[in-house]
Amino acid sequence: MNDVNDVKVQLRIDKTNYQPTTTSRGTKSLNNGDEVAVALAGLPVEYVYEVVDQVIGDNDFRQRYANNNTGMQRMHLGNKLRGFLSCGGMRLSDQERENLMLERRNTFDTMVTEQRLQWEEQERQRKIELEHERAEREAAAEEKRPRARGRRKQVEAQDGSPPI
Repeated sequence: MNDVNDVKVQLRIDKTNYQPTTTSRGTKSLNNGDEVAVALAGLPVEYVYEVVDQVIGDNDFRQRYANNNTGMQRMHLGNKLRGFLSCGGMRLSDQERENLMLERRNTFDTMVTEQRLQWEEQERQRKIELEHERAEREAAAEEKRPRARGRRKQVEAQDGSPPI
């Protein structure tokens, strides 16, 4: 006879409708594929906060979610955007709701595009700087190589040992 306490329940999320995506750090992730998730996919959380600030306006989300990891912050911000874009909880006529939703979606699309372009430019500049630094390191290492060989020959000549 099974006791109620002996029963183990395991819940699994149905991920069949989820879409694969890549985070801003390049790791694999999943999203639900809706407009907000697709628009914010790959943006760093700092840029998602900027989108939320510009679309929703005055809020305390940075303070409220500061103790959460970046994934939780992005999830909460995406949910706030979804609620805002759907005009949830507002008593409006169908036409007013449709007009407001269209206006909010246009603002959202504009802000996401601006933030994505800004982030992509920053990433492009960062890659250029990294490539420049790598080239400088390689040039410095190449410059040291001939001097090291020359120094070895000088030491060999001074102590009379045969070259290797």
